[in-house]
Amino acid sequence: MDFSFGIITSVHTQQYLENTIRSIIDQNIENYEILVIGGKNTFLNSFREDKHFIRHIKFDEDVKKKWITRKKNIII
Repeated sequence: MDFSFGIITSVHTQQYLENTIRSIIDQNIENYEILVIGGKNTFLNSFREDKHFIRHIKFDEDVKKKWITRKKNIII
């Protein structure tokens, strides 16, 4: 079975994001992907070995701060 994890972020959630991704990786799920929308993609440096499972979707935070409904629609 394949899993997709969608994580909605803002520019201020770096540590939360890293903890969440590490928790997903630690589950040892065979086939999965992690989709992250918003924030900065600097978190990818912490997961260099797992980059192929993680996809960052850029989102212009200046359009509307923490525009959660739009981020949910994009990630779905």
